[in-house]
Amino acid sequence: MKPSKHHNPSKHHNPSKPSKHHNPSKPESVIQSEILRYLDTIGAWHVKTITTNKRGCPDILGVHNGLMFAIEVKTKPNTPTKLQRYHLDRITSNNGLAIVAYSLTDVKHAINNDG
Repeated sequence: MKPSKHHNPSKHHNPSKPSKHHNPSKPESVIQSEILRYLDTIGAWHVKTITTNKRGCPDILGVHNGLMFAIEVKTKPNTPTKLQRYHLDRITSNNGLAIVAYSLTDVKHAINNDG
């Protein structure tokens, strides 16, 4: 993702199906660990939320090249709750990148293509 690239706030990265690289036997915690390692390699600032004062807060929050992103990690067939979706929509409406990730590939695609 290049700093000069403009983010389209109407875009959400929310794959309707898991990517072809999705492994249905991987638990969310393993997918989260893969994502956190990747974010380290690209130099993103990030934090894994464990307990927050805001229910429904995305699993991972971060910034890369000036773009704030939020990642909700799920395994199929799970989808974000209404409260999680609300927070993701709020982030998107404030020019952030909201990602529902079923795999590391989903995150790479969203961040590298800016949504």
